Amino acid sequence: DKQRTATRVAVYLLGTRGTTILLGKRKNAVHMDGFYSLPAGHVVEFESIFDAMIREAKEECDLDLTSQDLTLLGAM
Repeated sequence: DKQRTATRVAVYLLGTRGTTILLGKRKNAVHMDGFYSLPAGHVVEFESIFDAMIREAKEECDLDLTSQDLTLLGAM
């Protein structure tokens, strides 16, 4: 029942520990199934980009993040 915004805003998590980057293997995905990617997802209506990233990190990686854990690296 989640409605994507008309502009289709997406967020990507660049999670690092030292020189290691967090990647997930796409499973049962329509696009690029079986490939590795950054945790990511679409922003739903009335959701902030930080709230979207916190939600996607939990859904895709079972990570419990807060807005203080996140830094905006860029937008385009």
